[in-house]
Amino acid sequence: MILEPFVGSGTIALEAYMAQRNVICSDINPYAVALTRAKLNPPRDLFTALTRLSLALQTLDTTFPERRFVPKWVRSFFHHRTLSEADLLSQRCIRAGDFFTLACLLGILHHQRPGFLSYPSNHLVPYLLSKKYPRTKFPSMYRYRALGPRLVSKVKRAYRNFPTLDESLIHKCYNRDGLTLPLREGSIDAIITSPPYMDNLDYVRDNRLRLWFLGLEERYMKNQEHFSPDEFRTFLMRSFLYFKRVLKEGGLCVLVLGDVNRDKRHYQCARLAKEIALKKLGLFRLHEQLKYPLPEIRRSRHYRQGTTSETILVLQSKKQ
Repeated sequence: MILEPFVGSGTIALEAYMAQRNVICSDINPYAVALTRAKLNPPRDLFTALTRLSLALQTLDTTFPERRFVPKWVRSFFHHRTLSEADLLSQRCIRAGDFFTLACLLGILHHQRPGFLSYPSNHLVPYLLSKKYPRTKFPSMYRYRALGPRLVSKVKRAYRNFPTLDESLIHKCYNRDGLTLPLREGSIDAIITSPPYMDNLDYVRDNRLRLWFLGLEERYMKNQEHFSPDEFRTFLMRSFLYFKRVLKEGGLCVLVLGDVNRDKRHYQCARLAKEIALKKLGLFRLHEQLKYPLPEIRRSRHYRQGTTSETILVLQSKKQ
C-alpha cells in the first residue's frame, strides 16, 4: 500500500499503480486531483475515450444565452467562441465526473502552439505573449480555435503509450489535506511524495487559468500563498508525525525535496527535513540519500534562481 499525500500531477501515483501497487493519494489543489483521477481512471481504450468525447461535444449548446460571469483576465486569453466551448465542456465534465476529458481540456488551455486553445501565451505560468507576438504581425494566432479537433488530438496523444492497469487494485485520490486522511495506524507500507517546495512555487498562481475553469473563485486564488520558512518547518513537523502514525513498523518514507535559491537566500530543505525527522523527533533513521542537479531545461526559473537541485531522502520508520 503506497501513500502519496501531495500528489501534484499524479506521476508517482500512476507509476505505483502501473507497478501493481495499491495507491491512496490526495491533494488540496483541485487541478492536481483532476489530473490524478484522469490518470488513475482513464477510459479503457482510445475508442471509448473518443466516443465519450464525441458525445460530450455534441451536447454543447454554445448558442445558449446564459453564461457564468467570466472575468476580463480570463477573456483576454481566448477568442469568444473558443472560450464559450471550453467553458461549457469543462462544466459538463465536472457535472459528469469525467476527469479524463476534463484533464485533456486543461492540458491544452494555454500555449503559443497551434494545437492549444489560447492566444499566444506562456505554457507554464499563464500570461499573454502579446509583445512577442503582436496581433498586427501574427493575426492568425488570435483567430477562433476550434475545441473539437484540438481535443481529439490531445486524447490520441494520451493513448500513444497507454499502460496496462489492474482495476482491482486500490487507486483512490482525495481532494483534501493529505495529512488528514483517516488511515489506520500502521496501514501504509511506503510513503512516496514530493512535498510542496518552500517559498518557491505558487501552485495556485501558476495554475490560475486552469483553476478558474474548475470553478474556483478569484477570491480563493488570491488567498492562497506558498510556504514561508517558518511555515515550512511547522509543515514538516506535522508531516513526520502523521507519517510515523500511518506507516508500518520499518516502513519507508521517500521524499523528493528541492533546495531553494531566492533573493540571495539559500535553503537546504533536505537538511532541514533530516534535522526534524532524525534529531528533533527521532522517529526515523536515514536509509539512503541521493542528490542531483536539475538541468536548466527542466527549470521554470533560471540564472540560479528557484530550485537548482533536488535530494531524495529515504527514511525508515524506527521501531517503538
